[in-house]
Amino acid sequence: MEVTNERMRQQLKQLQFEKMPDPQGRPEGIVAPKTVSILYLGGYDHLTQTTIASILLEALYEHRANLSNRIPPFLAVVEEAHTFIPSSRGGTEDVPSLETIRKLITEGRKFGTGLMLISQRPNRVDETILSQCNSFLILRLVNPRDQNFVKQIMENLSEQDARMLPGFGPGQGIISGQAVRFPLLVRIKMDEDLIYTDLGDENFLEQARKWKPDKDAPVRARVAGAVRQLSRLPERRPKGKKGTAVVPAAAEAPQTDAERWEQVRKGFAKDKRALGDLEAATGLDWDRSRRSHEVSEFARLTWEKLKAAGLSNAKRDRLLRLLEAAAEAGRD
Repeated sequence: MEVTNERMRQQLKQLQFEKMPDPQGRPEGIVAPKTVSILYLGGYDHLTQTTIASILLEALYEHRANLSNRIPPFLAVVEEAHTFIPSSRGGTEDVPSLETIRKLITEGRKFGTGLMLISQRPNRVDETILSQCNSFLILRLVNPRDQNFVKQIMENLSEQDARMLPGFGPGQGIISGQAVRFPLLVRIKMDEDLIYTDLGDENFLEQARKWKPDKDAPVRARVAGAVRQLSRLPERRPKGKKGTAVVPAAAEAPQTDAERWEQVRKGFAKDKRALGDLEAATGLDWDRSRRSHEVSEFARLTWEKLKAAGLSNAKRDRLLRLLEAAAEAGRD
């Protein structure tokens, strides 16, 4: 049955990530016959990525080296290899995977541990590890440094072959090494069902021309302006001369937080919006865990009952400022 691009996309959307099995205690959950395990490290920082890769490959290699027969021979494919095995020019500090992969490629063959390295910047990959690779597939390379580096690594690559590298089209390349008797030009047949047809169709200039700020941007700007004005005001209780105290008149005494809360909460007593909507409209951050709660759920409580409901003083203060900002924005 033919699988269309649309169906392929729908299947990919249904894929869900699973927790990686323990490579020491349950390696068969990662390496098994007719199984491809993909370790997705997107979102982690560089040190975390290289540490996870090192722990995983080290554990799998040890299972094979100890001849425990728990997992079959396997091939590890390292995408973006310059990240996990950088050259000395790029800095090798805090890259735990470098030594692990270096051990795999030098000692792993006799234990049934294979390694495939993929990189778009070969001149940034560790030279010692690349020298241990017995076969190469070189696709289009435009950068002169990458071209020169490849010529140094592939001893049987002629100058004429090297000059062809920047002119290759999609799927065109050169295979060299133990896989073939001499450098061989190839054209890789792409699986049309796996080609993403929308790639490269983005129109950056058109997107920039059509972009408009969201509807709440003016409100956030007004709130920010009000906050700046408040920050410039002098202290509510100015200091007097030494030995004296300036006591404001009763009519000018500042309101307490409880009084401010009583004034503002009444306007939101029947507001069914989520508190997250007020955060988005004002640009203020209150409490991520309560963003889905209705505004009225808290607005109907007194200042003391808010505390009894589990809100700390800091949370009560931020909630008060959130409602005051929303009320000010509603009057504009």
